[in-house]
Amino acid sequence: MLFSMLKEKLEKLAPKNLEFSDETYGLQFGSLMKDQNLHNIAISLECDKEVIMKARKLKSHIIISHHGLTDQSMTYFNDGIYNEIKLLSLSDIKLFVIHRPWHNAKGGISDNLAKQAGINIEGTFRISKNERTYSLGRFGFPYQENTSVESICTTLKRNLRLSFIQIAGNPKKTVKKVLVKGGTGIESRHFIDIIRAGCNTIISGEFTYQEAQIAKKMDLNLIAASHYSSEKHGMENLQKILSLEFPRDNFYFIETAEPVLII
Repeated sequence: MLFSMLKEKLEKLAPKNLEFSDETYGLQFGSLMKDQNLHNIAISLECDKEVIMKARKLKSHIIISHHGLTDQSMTYFNDGIYNEIKLLSLSDIKLFVIHRPWHNAKGGISDNLAKQAGINIEGTFRISKNERTYSLGRFGFPYQENTSVESICTTLKRNLRLSFIQIAGNPKKTVKKVLVKGGTGIESRHFIDIIRAGCNTIISGEFTYQEAQIAKKMDLNLIAASHYSSEKHGMENLQKILSLEFPRDNFYFIETAEPVLII
């Protein structure tokens, strides 16, 4: 499989227009002039030194990562990022960052988080601002009627093997329409649009203290399943999708450690 074929498939699975931010998406490191033949492809949540070394052992010439080396300009970076860039260069490894569009894509991070929570996804949640349409995540409904916030959390803890779940709201409240967004949560400035659309619950990877306060006043339930755990399964599913699409090539998921420790 040529790199151009893989790039085309990734851009079809998670098109950039599914995310309205200016964060990194696409080829962050490597040459577009060299359309090399790929047989071993590494997929990971992060791209750090350990992931690059494992990709090198797998004889992979590309890493598909959810998070890039940095979400800032590549003009200035610290020694850690410099060493990772140097290692990628020495190993002749490209880095393709799929990032936030994979949150909102069908079969992506949010869909997988919904599956772990027992939510049936019905579509993409879109809002219109300043003559532009934005995707905030995916929306759906619980598999079973009269499901409580507490029940959703119990399901998430079991399926994601978590020791705790964060909740802002009433655990006994019945979950109606749900907005699901893995990783970073939904900013409070969007809460009114979400409530107007009939949602009373948001499932994401995290939320801030301020967002919890605002949600409580607006009778909106927030559920946080950890940034890392909410994204990991979506990247594992990308590996399965690509393996089926390109059966002659090898796709390896390289697991990384949870960076936030609970002690």
